Amino acid sequence: MVQFGVAIGDSLRIGAATFEIVGQIESAPGRSAIAGTFAPLVYIPQSYVPDTKLLDFGVRTFYQYYFKFDEATDVETLAATNLKPALDSLALNYETVESRKNTFGEIFGVIGTFLNLVAFIALLLGCIGVASSVYIYIKDKLPTVAVLRCLGASGQQAFFIFLIQVAIMGLLGALLGGIIGSALQKILPILLRTFCP
Repeated sequence: MVQFGVAIGDSLRIGAATFEIVGQIESAPGRSAIAGTFAPLVYIPQSYVPDTKLLDFGVRTFYQYYFKFDEATDVETLAATNLKPALDSLALNYETVESRKNTFGEIFGVIGTFLNLVAFIALLLGCIGVASSVYIYIKDKLPTVAVLRCLGASGQQAFFIFLIQVAIMGLLGALLGGIIGSALQKILPILLRTFCP
């Protein structure tokens, strides 16, 4: 209601009919808060639908019916044994809370697999970048290695000097990345709580 600048008591035109806004929907079954921002719902009595003249020839219409059951009711068994055969014969479909959870679980599983692949590629590219940076760093330090050798340092000692430097930089980078990654794992679910049902 905020994005359209309307309030309770205002009028809203739907198709050819005008309706008075008598309330505000706090939440709808199976919809997240963010979905209501992009595609807000409007409920009107079914008897007024013909007045809107929206159901003309060529219009695709989807009908959804919501049913509330007692906590003790095994909805999955009820739907599978009683509803499914009748709905299949009418080319209708049903969805329960559990099936919605399973669907979202599959979607998030696919997204997780994709993100794992992206992370692997990013790690591979990061390794190539680090190797290139270390190569350039060592190449720039060749005069320093020459000075150390002239001062009596062995090749092994010069190697370990730069190995320790690179190891410390790598350790600090890994530690910083681990802290940021762990923090994001804690923060993202809180931020995305309103986006996902």
